[in-house]
Amino acid sequence: MIPLTIGTIACVLLIQRHEERWLTEEFLPRCSPIAIAALLLTLVLIFAFQADNILGKAWHVLLIAVPLIFASLSERIARLCRHAECGSALFGGRARGADRSEQLL
Repeated sequence: MIPLTIGTIACVLLIQRHEERWLTEEFLPRCSPIAIAALLLTLVLIFAFQADNILGKAWHVLLIAVPLIFASLSERIARLCRHAECGSALFGGRARGADRSEQLL
């Protein structure tokens, strides 16, 4: 909860100080590699310090891992669909190129 709150406050302050375009095109691409490295480091430390608990409670780990794997795969599928011009239509949204036929006329 604390990281989410800090991130939300930082996002609002950065948008107020700069503009949303700067945040999405300049700031976030620079922070992305740092965020990925920090996430991987966190996972390594969790597994290193909690190895006994993880190995001893395999069922609990599986109950946590399955939804995470599903979320990761569904995000990848959604990204592929957006790349293939179908937007979020796979998940009940409106296709990105749905109005293009009207523009061509």
